[in-house]
This record gives sequence, C-alpha cells and structure tokens, in this order.
Amino acid sequence: MRAPVDRSYGVTNPFARRVVGRKGCVSATGKARRRCGMRGRGTFRLWIGLIVAVLAAGSAPAQSRPIHYWNLDQATGNYLDVADGSNPGTPGTGVSRVSGLVGSGAADFNNASTAWITCGTDGFALTNSIAVEAMIRSRWNPDSDSYDTIVRKEEGATRILLALQKNGAGVGTHSLAWGLNVGGSYAELDMPIDGLAGRPSMAELTNGAAHHVAATYDRTSGLKAIYWNGVLVFSTSYAAGAALNTTGTGNHFTIGNVNAGNSEPFNGAIDEVAFYTNALSSAEVSNHHARAMSGDNYFCVAPTAQAASGVSATGFSANWSAVSDATNYLLDVAYDSRFTAFAEGYSNRTVGNVTTYSVSGLTPGMFVYCRLRAQNDFCASVNSGSVTTALPYTAVVPTYYWNLDQATGNYTNCPPATGGAKEATPGTTVERVGGLIGALAANFDNAVSTDYLAAGTNGFTVTDGITLEILIRSDWTAADVDSLIRQDGTKLYLLALQPNGAGTGTNSLAWGLNVGGSYAELDMPLDGQEGRPSMAALTNGATHHVVATYDKSSGLKAIYWDGALVYAKMYAAGSAVDTSGQPPAFTIGNRQPGSNEAFDGVLDEIAFYTTALPAAEVAAHYRKVSICGLSQKTGTW
Repeated sequence: MRAPVDRSYGVTNPFARRVVGRKGCVSATGKARRRCGMRGRGTFRLWIGLIVAVLAAGSAPAQSRPIHYWNLDQATGNYLDVADGSNPGTPGTGVSRVSGLVGSGAADFNNASTAWITCGTDGFALTNSIAVEAMIRSRWNPDSDSYDTIVRKEEGATRILLALQKNGAGVGTHSLAWGLNVGGSYAELDMPIDGLAGRPSMAELTNGAAHHVAATYDRTSGLKAIYWNGVLVFSTSYAAGAALNTTGTGNHFTIGNVNAGNSEPFNGAIDEVAFYTNALSSAEVSNHHARAMSGDNYFCVAPTAQAASGVSATGFSANWSAVSDATNYLLDVAYDSRFTAFAEGYSNRTVGNVTTYSVSGLTPGMFVYCRLRAQNDFCASVNSGSVTTALPYTAVVPTYYWNLDQATGNYTNCPPATGGAKEATPGTTVERVGGLIGALAANFDNAVSTDYLAAGTNGFTVTDGITLEILIRSDWTAADVDSLIRQDGTKLYLLALQPNGAGTGTNSLAWGLNVGGSYAELDMPLDGQEGRPSMAALTNGATHHVVATYDKSSGLKAIYWDGALVYAKMYAAGSAVDTSGQPPAFTIGNRQPGSNEAFDGVLDEIAFYTTALPAAEVAAHYRKVSICGLSQKTGTW
C-alpha cells in the first residue's frame, strides 16, 4: 500500500512551526510552497491509523448529528441548512438544480467562477474533531482544471479543504486532498487517485455514478482519514490529543468552490453535504454510504409503503412499515403518480408515530397514490415508494354521446346518453369514413371553414364538473390550432392542439375552462415525457383516447391520454366550473361553424358529461377500445 501523504516537506514533527500564507506555506528554510503538509514514510502509520479507527468505532455515537446539513433538495431560493437553519446556502449563477443523487434535488456546478454555494461564516470554528461528507458525481478533467473544490472554508493557516487536486503535492498522481490545521500546523492528506488499495482511479471517479466521500479528524486518537464509498482508504495519525484549529476571520464555508467568484470550481454534481463537530466512526461512514446508495439520506430511512386496507369509495387505511428511530411520519396522497395533484389536506400530512392512518374525503373511482416519509428529531427521510389504490365507483352516464355511425343526415345523440335529442350537424365538407370504433367516423381535412360538427347552443351549462371524451387519429402538423371540441362565448371551454402552447416553446394539448371565476388553460406538453405523447406518437396513424375532466369536489383538472392521467392541476376544493353565457354552438372539430381552426384527421365517439369521469372509469373506457380492437369494437363505452 502506498504511504499516506500529509504534506510538510521534510518536517517530521507535526507540531513543527511554519508560517502559512493564504494558499500556501513557507517552510523553516523559507522556501515558498503553494500548500504544505508532511510526507510519511512506509505503511506503519497507516496500519496504526486503521487500528485506532476500529477501536474508536466502538465508542462513537450510535448516530452522529451534524451541526450543518445541506440536502440541496430546495427547488427555488437558497439551500436550507436543515440541521439548524443557521447557514443557508446561496448559489451562484453557475449552479443549476438537478435531480438528486439522493432525495429530490442536487446542485450541479458548471466549472465556472460563478459556480459556488456560500453557506455562512459562523459555526465552523472547532478545536477537537471534525467530519465532512458529501455525495459527488464528478466530471473533473485535470488536464484543464488543476483544482476542483468539494468544500472549503478559506482561512489561510486554519482553512478547511476537501478538493480534487492535479498532481497532488507533486507526487505525480492526482489526489483527493483533505486539509486541516492540526497541532498548530496546516497540512493536507493527499489520497492518490490511483485505483489501488480501495482508492478510486480517475476512470472510477468520473464514471458518471454517484460516489460518497467522507473526511474526518479525531483529536482523541489523532487519526486523520479519508473514506471513499463507505471504506477507509487513506489516513495518517497525529499524536493523540493534537488540537484541531478551524478558527478564522469570517470567510464563508463554501460548497463547490474556494469562495464566491473564485477559480477552483467543482465540475459536476454535489449533494447531501454534512458538517460535524465529531469524527464519524468507520461504522457510521459505512452506514451512511449504504443508506445513500439505497436512496435514503444519511440520517433517516424511508418506510416501506404497504397495500391499503379497508378500501371504500372515498377512502382507505394507509399502511407502512415502522422505522426504528422515527418519531413521526409524513403522508402524501395524490391522484397522479407524479404527486402533482394532491388530495385535499394530504400533502406532507403529519400523522404521528403510527404505522396505519385512515384517509378519507377522496373522489370515488380514482386511482390514488400514497407515499410516506419517516421523520425523527433531526430530519425527514426521502419518499418511500408509492402504493396505488383503486377506489370503487358507480358508472357515469354521459349527457350527450355521438358515436358518428350514422351514414346520412345529422349525427344523433345515442343511448345510453340522458340528454335527449341533441343532433350534431356536419359541415358540408366533413367526410364519413370507417370508424375508429363502430361503423363510421368523421374526417376533417383542416383546409376549409365548413369542416365542423355543430351540436346546438343549449344544454351544456355545468357547475359541479365536466368531462369531454373523444377518440382521435391526428395528422396535425403544428402549423395552426386544431380544435377537438370547443364552445366559445363569455365562459368558453376548449380541448385543442396548440402550437407553442401558452408560449412554452412546446406544442401542447390545451384544456381550457373557467374555474373559480377565471378562465385558464391546462397546457399538456407534447414532449413524450412522463406518459405524455410526443408529436410522433400523436401523429403515428394510430387511434388515441383523449379525456379532459374537472371535478369541483376535489378541485382536480386533468388530461388523460390513452387511459392514463398524464397531466393535472389542483384548484381549491369546491371551486365551481362555469360554462354559462350566450355561446355559439357546441362544436366538434373546429372553433365554431365557419371558423378556421379545423381539425386535421379523424374524430369518433364524442361524449359530454356534466360530472368528472373518475380515473378508473377512464381506464375502463380505454380498455374497452384497446382490448376489443379498434376496427372491430361495437357498442358504447
């Protein structure tokens, strides 16, 4: 095993006096150095350090608590110090928020001088012991960047430093440096990045995976150590009792750079940065690494969500496994798998130190998603996996249903619709073609204002809920708006394909409605993400099932694609929908008769409901279409 390098350039006594500058030192002979330390000989001190570490592990706290901890999960604003709140992290413009290496978020540093997170100046002055740990995903290129800082508090002779360094200490090997003032002198322990004795190689360091790094100093034993992915891989020993000194003039503790605007930025992602006033034991470091690799944070393990029991139309009992050190659990219940549409009162709900909880007040027929976080006296875990529960429902009957199977004349409102006679009159250029299901469908060529089906002006006023349901085969080119269903007027509503929806730069399927006194459109991006269709999928020549709903009782406004809820927004429960006014005709396949937003493609099986279809019924309708075969299906939903 290669000897540990704790650089002091020929000075063998770790208590030897040296005069140290801001970023370097002057030896006893006066020769200037960029940084200083001591260079050990042989492996004897490393073995002593390992023995001390093992002995120290037995007396370490069962669970050390950091005095500062940045999980970097915050989506906006400063990053919180979730340990005590005293040192929030302010990001520079070279930092972007990305998916977490652990948890929901991490900070990605773009290797520019603007890449830094400054975390305050107080609470870092120590005299006994210290530990720093972080998750990293490195893109370091030492050919172009001599130093990549993980954390640093620049205080000259009493700085704290954990950084990647090119040709560390002139040893001819790139290194991970752990710099501290111990026994009155600043020195850096340079772990070679050489792939030997458990240490990473450059290829492993930059392999795109997340890695756990921890660095410690224990005054009681004198052990100064670096851990890689949970294992002690490099260390040196000082005399037992050698004091640590991290006092200074009040510079910022900085993640990802020397300080704000400096020139040693990290290149890659950093997450889960923790700072301790004690040295973590080997057992703790190993445990933290294992937890991080399983998706948990260091301090609290996520529970396992279990199948619901006691399921009714409006609720169920949520169940989960116990976590040993939990004092409380936080419960989320949502109507979508992405947890953007929470059931009223069930976002981050505190439920106490229990393993079952009665959930009520839900909308019948919905697929409901449940997840949890364990919480102790220090922090909360990451989210558990989710469990899906299907709530029972009574089938909803449409008010109007046009199956478009009539070979001549107007299209009639078909059973089992309850709205009575409500014919849809086709424009002169609408073609009757083979049905997407059933006998026939209506083809629109997007070219003329006489492409439309007009179903009259009355009978479409709703206040409690609404559903529009339709089968489509689209040839849209995104050159203009393609209307599926629309009724203009003072309280218009629409379902339409829109280029550059709402100025987002992405084509969208828009669901526009007046809710709570204001009109707004829910613009579902056609981006192929999270179950949403891409433009290619939309126009692939296949038949697709589209449903748009709003439910007053829950406040859920939703778009379903091929049987699945893929985009949603929540309003306050009880917010009324309003489709009143003096509108033109309810129009299928255009904005209104004589307008220029004609659909391009085939439409079939149009249904209008005065209530929101539940998710389970939407899925059942789609299954009827997809399982029976689109060209052979007969009958109704």
